[in-house]
Amino acid sequence: MRPSKLSAATAAAAALYLLSLRAYYVGFFNDDAFYIIGARSLLGGRYAELNAPGHPPLVNYFPGYSMLLAPIAALHPARLLSYQILSVILTVSTLLLLRRWLGASGASDRVTTAAVLVAAFNPLTVSHSGVVLSELPLAFFLLLSLLALRRAWDKEASIDWVLPVVLMGVCALLRPEAVFLPFSAAAVQALRRRWRLAGLCLLSLLGVFAFCIRNFILERTWLVYGIEIADPYRSSPLTTLLQNAFGGARYYLDLLFAKTFFRMPADSRGLLSAAVVAAGSAGTAIGAYRKKKGDAETVLQLYLAIVFAVFFLWTKRAGRYLLPALPFLSGYLFAGIESLSSTFEGKRRLVAGTCVVSLICCAFPDCRIVRASLVERTPINVPARGAYAWVQNRTTPADLFAAEWDGRFFLRTGREALHLPRPSSPEALGRWLTEHRVRYVFVEPSDFALTPANRRAFNAPWESPELNAFLVKTGRCRLAFEGKSSGAAIYRVVL
Repeated sequence: MRPSKLSAATAAAAALYLLSLRAYYVGFFNDDAFYIIGARSLLGGRYAELNAPGHPPLVNYFPGYSMLLAPIAALHPARLLSYQILSVILTVSTLLLLRRWLGASGASDRVTTAAVLVAAFNPLTVSHSGVVLSELPLAFFLLLSLLALRRAWDKEASIDWVLPVVLMGVCALLRPEAVFLPFSAAAVQALRRRWRLAGLCLLSLLGVFAFCIRNFILERTWLVYGIEIADPYRSSPLTTLLQNAFGGARYYLDLLFAKTFFRMPADSRGLLSAAVVAAGSAGTAIGAYRKKKGDAETVLQLYLAIVFAVFFLWTKRAGRYLLPALPFLSGYLFAGIESLSSTFEGKRRLVAGTCVVSLICCAFPDCRIVRASLVERTPINVPARGAYAWVQNRTTPADLFAAEWDGRFFLRTGREALHLPRPSSPEALGRWLTEHRVRYVFVEPSDFALTPANRRAFNAPWESPELNAFLVKTGRCRLAFEGKSSGAAIYRVVL
């Protein structure tokens, strides 16, 4: 495809993303709410939980994305659409950088075209193109960092490494898994005995190190992510590790090939889905293996290997975690497919045919996403407005709430809330509510919540039926509001 046609396809993808802005409402993930809360708090000179009484330090989320959102929070504090437009811009910019990366990597025009098209139009990208989550800026800055690394790779002067070091530092402050990018760059340089450059790469971690020191000084904790990943392995570590590794690999490979690049109809899952996963995995592995090593490509492959190992072992699993890796995996997939033929015509047919099949498979879910965004009203794209309106009309800012998704609750109501703990009994929950002088408990369905494998883990969210039962059994909670359509409920606590 000619550059002008590929640019037109990218513009079409941008239009599709704008039509899909309501695929998820802002606040749905709870994480997105906290990124905005962090951005607003930075305007006041702190990185804090504005949603909680006393505004304690925000330690659960790296500050990089909130720093990126801070100008929007200053200019348009109440317009959530502005944050989504930035996400669309980042997604489209990532596609443009992918074209440049693949071209600089020696990929053929047909591989570049197919990889960009599939990276642009797969349903995972389309549905998440407007979400306010840190995976999107990470995808953009990851490509920027690798391009800067490639440009500086054979240079020895420290000044030539300032840009890649800074960009890798930005990546590391965006998401926890991105800390492995400077480590990967340093490891590749160390293997070449370029010790000074390896040290320069590690300077990218200074921002993360400072954030961890700050967390320890203020809250006596380094990284909450470390606690979460270690918690499942406290008992039977080897058995748990093997189970999680197998389950994670199966989850992400099926998600990547049978639900993203080649979306299989729900009623065709089984042998066909397994064949697609096996063929897609083999093609991607071949494409990665045949890539020329020795520069930023080696850094990328080491980084992806480490990140996927972590994802496989992390008990919380979500498709959005794949977003920063999708562009590279798409490139490897089509590079591997191209290598299956030794003739020009054979390569062209294989790549073009696979690309067309992928786009056809993606077309139906993409249309479904657009339809849901424009027409439908679901718990995914419409918040519990009735319940939030009740909070704003029937309560005062002095009334303290408790909620599972406290960031979302604050973003939608402006009311402060404590995060609900997971006590072992209704009596213990009742004591906690009384001790903290909670006036109301806000309950929402947990159908789409991101949950660890162990539903009793400390970081597992409440299931709404269980929470409702606990609240009733405390003897101190009275139902004050119930939303029939949203499933939300509000309980008044009798102190």
